[in-house]
Amino acid sequence: MIKDIPVWRGVPVTRLTLGTVLTSGRNNHGHITVQHRGGGNSRRFRIVDLRRNLRNIPAMIMRIERDPFVQHLALLYYSNGFILYFSF
Repeated sequence: MIKDIPVWRGVPVTRLTLGTVLTSGRNNHGHITVQHRGGGNSRRFRIVDLRRNLRNIPAMIMRIERDPFVQHLALLYYSNGFILYFSF
């Protein structure tokens, strides 16, 4: 079962992530336009396989990760060598 796997608290797979640009409530001039925004941790956006093109290839769940944008993601390792994030 997926619920039996503990949630991974470490660093995500680097080649499956993108950096996010947080504006902290500032516009293109750098002026604060929205109050009470800013600070917080830097977040990495994970590239998630939403199309699920690899349907007939067997895969194994390597770990479950907590994502700052989504509740949880599963890191799947396919038998052909692909590694993808999967939302469930």
